[in-house]
Amino acid sequence: MTNDLFALQDRVAMVTGGNSGIGRAMALALRDAGAKVFIAARRADRNVEALAELGPTAAACELDVGNEVSVEKAMQFAVKRFGRLDILVNNAGTAHRASVM
Repeated sequence: MTNDLFALQDRVAMVTGGNSGIGRAMALALRDAGAKVFIAARRADRNVEALAELGPTAAACELDVGNEVSVEKAMQFAVKRFGRLDILVNNAGTAHRASVM
């Protein structure tokens, strides 16, 4: 009964930064709950690796969350591939590393 509470059949989930770390774990959990998963992340090679693990219903595209054009392309890809987007896990981020001095 509890599994039905979290069932995501017929839902489409996008996970930014979904090819490694927490994002990849979220993508796998969403897949296991029944969602069709779309990962969007910068590194194409890691996207390929993650897709192999996620299975044939998953999709991926390159995405730089710091670039508005890249975000728009990713959203267009998701809608074209799946027809809609139900869930967004906004996991990716940017960082500026510099000395405190």
